[in-house]
Amino acid sequence: MRFENDFRLLIGLAVLVGVFIIYRYQQRTKQDALKQLGDSDLVKKLFPSVSVKREKLKFAGLVAALALLFVAWANPQFGLKSSTAKQLSSDVMIALDVSNSMYATDVQPSRLERAKNFALDLVHALRTERIGTIVFAGHAYLQMPLTSDYSAAALFLKTADPEQVPTQGTAIAEAIDIAEQTFT
Repeated sequence: MRFENDFRLLIGLAVLVGVFIIYRYQQRTKQDALKQLGDSDLVKKLFPSVSVKREKLKFAGLVAALALLFVAWANPQFGLKSSTAKQLSSDVMIALDVSNSMYATDVQPSRLERAKNFALDLVHALRTERIGTIVFAGHAYLQMPLTSDYSAAALFLKTADPEQVPTQGTAIAEAIDIAEQTFT
């Protein structure tokens, strides 16, 4: 086991030492103040709800939480060697024209149905990529942001029609702009 950021562990150790010193100082001043009140048995009777064990347990929980936080911050790593993984997948935005002109039947059954079928085949073929959908006519709209939920993508594509957009036209440039904004 190794840590990616050893210096963060050292910072955490310094912080824990500082927390412990502050705790001990606070405990000593508290004990001195209680001694000034009078006899320790009388003080215990006056403050029956004060529990030293509970205070120590709370402090131990705080120290344990901080220690684990600093260990996580140092990024522990297991294995024999470090390696860089290459991502072989990519993000895909499908822009679908849902204007009324897509109802034309110069291709069977219609341009819209043919485009939807192509997009659905693409969704089924790209099972390792994130997919998003944009519908456009007079204006473009992000229908679904990038996701790995292929069934949602298929549902959005199947239900796409000209009724979803209030204005007709072909705003392909706007669809491309939305797609560019979606990619990080």
